[in-house]
Amino acid sequence: MKNAVALSLCLLLTACVTTPTQVNLVPQGISRTVKPPLDMQVKTISVIIADPSAQSGKVMLDATFPPVWRDAIQTSLDQAGLFSDDGSRNVTIFTKIKRFEFNPTGFSNTVDVDAVYTVVDRKTGETLLEKQVVTTASNSAGKTFNASVRVINLWNQATQENISRFVEALEAMPRG
Repeated sequence: MKNAVALSLCLLLTACVTTPTQVNLVPQGISRTVKPPLDMQVKTISVIIADPSAQSGKVMLDATFPPVWRDAIQTSLDQAGLFSDDGSRNVTIFTKIKRFEFNPTGFSNTVDVDAVYTVVDRKTGETLLEKQVVTTASNSAGKTFNASVRVINLWNQATQENISRFVEALEAMPRG
């Protein structure tokens, strides 16, 4: 009887163990565009958390998150091949995180993300593109029982979708 209880306890604990999940904000499935690259070179990418007066909701992030987001944008742009290494215009991409809100509702959770992306010509200061992207990701305990893994998956999913929509907006920009 003691062995059966011990075995049951081991099986129960093993079932609760989930493979650790890492923060990975790089969208999956971005591939090189068939269009020629934009005649622009990205010099810098900046990601900041909006001032409280400019936020559209809660921003439940700390200062360690924007550099990871910035690197994900850079990787996505490199994968898409949207910009030229020797473009006639040098641009900066500014990203302002206006909302990054985790909504716990029992066994189902959501993350709402609102970010504004702005592409600016460094020489003239002209705004070449400004795109507000709002995304939501949801997940339930049925998919992933471990709450911390579920939260990281939601962060990844909501931010990846947000960056993907920004890349789509860049792909739609006129060439030439």
